Amino acid sequence: MNKKKAFYQRLIDKIEEGRWNGELRIIVLKQIREGIRQQFDKISDVIKGFEDNLEKLRLENPRPTEKINKLQDEKHKYELDADKMKEQMMGKAIKDRPDDPECVAEYHGGIDEEIKSIEQNLIGGDEFRKVIEKELKKL
Repeated sequence: MNKKKAFYQRLIDKIEEGRWNGELRIIVLKQIREGIRQQFDKISDVIKGFEDNLEKLRLENPRPTEKINKLQDEKHKYELDADKMKEQMMGKAIKDRPDDPECVAEYHGGIDEEIKSIEQNLIGGDEFRKVIEKELKKL
């Protein structure tokens, strides 16, 4: 009987350690995500600046097409970076039915999904702990 109690108590201790590890991992992931979001905001501002400059150049007479093309190329490079950052944060957008315009895309593989997964594991660990504690009281 004492061995069983000690076993259950070790399980509870392991669940607590797992919770702490999970909570720490979530904190780290949220800090990483925040850093990416700040960079994303900066790049978005740069893209907006390119758009404003392009709009001004398009209104000039005669149009400086070489400058416009150069700015569009630079803007495109920044947009690619912004898309990669968004994918890191949220994951890759995947539609179950690409032909259906009403089908909403789901995001897979990003930091947000990893955080949700860890949170689900923490909930599962809490439920398992309750079962163990209930059995421990019976002893």
